[in-house]
Amino acid sequence: MSWFGTWLDSGRTPSMRFESQESGGLLVSVHDGPSTGVTVTLPLSVLPPTWAAEQRDLLTRVREVYPREVVETSPGTYEWRRNHHS
Repeated sequence: MSWFGTWLDSGRTPSMRFESQESGGLLVSVHDGPSTGVTVTLPLSVLPPTWAAEQRDLLTRVREVYPREVVETSPGTYEWRRNHHS
C-alpha cells in the first residue's frame, strides 16, 4: 500500500510518499522536485513494543549520571553541577 502527501498546493513544495513493506516496515520518500529534483528514501523498521519503555529507562539512567545544570561561575566561564542552590 502507498500513500502520497504534499505540503501546500502551490506546486513548488516537496512531496512525501509512504510505502508499507511486507516486513511490516515503511519506506518514506521525500522528493524536492520543484527546487533541487532530489529524492531521499529511508526505510523505517517496526519497533518492538518494549522500545519506548527501554528508551525511557535509558533517559533516566543518563539523567542520573550527567550533571543537571550548567552554572556560569564567572563571565564566560561555565561549570556543570548536579544540584545548584541559589
